[in-house]
Amino acid sequence: MVEGSIPSDDQHNSVYISLTEICRQQEVSHVYLTIYRNRKLFIGSKQYHTYDSGFTLAQEGAYIANNESSLNGQAIDDAPSRCMRQIALPRRSPVLSGTVLNNGETVSQLSNANIMTVLRFDITNILSPLHGRFRVTWWDTQRSEWSTEDQCETTTERSMIVARCQHLTDFTLIVLPTTGVSPHISLPQRLFASAH
Repeated sequence: MVEGSIPSDDQHNSVYISLTEICRQQEVSHVYLTIYRNRKLFIGSKQYHTYDSGFTLAQEGAYIANNESSLNGQAIDDAPSRCMRQIALPRRSPVLSGTVLNNGETVSQLSNANIMTVLRFDITNILSPLHGRFRVTWWDTQRSEWSTEDQCETTTERSMIVARCQHLTDFTLIVLPTTGVSPHISLPQRLFASAH
């Protein structure tokens, strides 16, 4: 929680909530900050391709199969085609969560459009996408999937992705493609595919 400026030299995954700004408009009784190491608790019916620098297609198939078996009979969508424009989830990206309560009621947004939280994702060990860009998005509890709408304002500062968000919920890092090519296919795979 921050009541001053956000430390710019912090090189860890972190979430900051501006209590000064929130308390100007809203009473606050409790504040919870949570960092989940992975997205295992955020599984819905939609399947995503994962994105990792050392990840092979065989490993990805095993990962999707494991996710399917963990849904306990819940209907799931097929994983999207590699040729389809889609978001990808970096494998090593955590979920950063911020919750503010006012006497048991969740305060997820303020009446004005001020920034409620600043999130910092360490991308030191995540390969930069070739045909996409990092974005920060939120878990849509109504649809049980990562939202492609109303994403946070995202910038890159050295080896950190910094997002400024106008609401509180669960956030993660995604790779949003800039072309029709899937962002998680590595350069050697693309060269091999184009050589035929």
